[in-house]
Amino acid sequence: MLGSQTLEVGIGLALLFFVLATAASAFVELVGRLRSMRAKDLEKAIVTMVTGAPPAAAGPGVGAGAGAGAAGAAVQRLTALLNVGRARTNASYVSAKAFADAVTQLLDELEDSATADAVQPLLKRADTLARQARGNLTSVKAGLETWFDDAMVDVRATYQRYATLFVLAVGFVLAGLANASPVHVAQDLWKDSATREAVVAAAGATVAENTPAPAAKPGKPGKPAPPAKPAPCTQGSEIERTACGVDRLSALSLPVGWSEKHRPQGFGDAFWHVIGWGVTALLLMLGAPFWFDLLTRLVSARGARVKPASEDDGSHTALLRADPVLGLTGSTGLSAGLVDGQPEPDWLAQALNRPALALREPPPPPAPI
Repeated sequence: MLGSQTLEVGIGLALLFFVLATAASAFVELVGRLRSMRAKDLEKAIVTMVTGAPPAAAGPGVGAGAGAGAAGAAVQRLTALLNVGRARTNASYVSAKAFADAVTQLLDELEDSATADAVQPLLKRADTLARQARGNLTSVKAGLETWFDDAMVDVRATYQRYATLFVLAVGFVLAGLANASPVHVAQDLWKDSATREAVVAAAGATVAENTPAPAAKPGKPGKPAPPAKPAPCTQGSEIERTACGVDRLSALSLPVGWSEKHRPQGFGDAFWHVIGWGVTALLLMLGAPFWFDLLTRLVSARGARVKPASEDDGSHTALLRADPVLGLTGSTGLSAGLVDGQPEPDWLAQALNRPALALREPPPPPAPI
């Protein structure tokens, strides 16, 4: 089993990475929203599905970059069908059902051969599904939904790769701003027991704040539970959440920052700090959910860990270690009996005065007949 000190250092590092990963993810999401990354990826995927080729120039909104001509007109019409009832025309999410309904309506509206030629990939897919479904419209739409879901898997994978690489860059910047080098943080936590205890307490509070309360058991009505307080750094815009995450590092008593105590001393120390920032950035790519899960497990392991007698300051083992004279008792053992302020039990005096039991040899085996 891991020692208490090692476990507490691990809790501190997991807490550091969780807070920084949360801030980095919020900033990446902000940039992605400002650049309409999800909407552009969705546009590119739908245009490719309809025309068989990606849009010539990406723009906000599905179909804005599809180009002119029959293909562009078909994509723009599909866009209009998808955006029916929507307040935004550059939505970053379209349901599979909406796509299937819009495609079937678009196919019904095809009139000239030029438009049909421009959307040949879509027509081929629809014809194949129609033959497989033997003309059943519901089965055709179900096939279109499956086709759309498969395409969205690639879209999500593309965005995830972009977000992961961007987290690496943002994480390095945040680690530099906070001077968060895992090696130096671990060293400070290992040496300073007071800081270690404060960080562990903050980690427990963080886990409690970010863990949803268990639902009330049915059949046992009670007082209505008070409304749950929002977890720290989860409210407001992405910029506010990012700034909150960086500021919260000092509030959590983590040994980071640019104070005189944590500032690099000399070129060599500064070099290793920079290397530590890079290590932090790489570890942040694992994501905030990973670090929160690990933090929860470590906090639970520490809470479930039973201290051995050697680590319990109130145990008799610790008392004897602090004052060995207490162990040098007489035949009645009064010193040991009064250590904790309690009278000596009768069985102890009787046991000490009772002669030791003589060891008897086992009886010889019976003689053979």
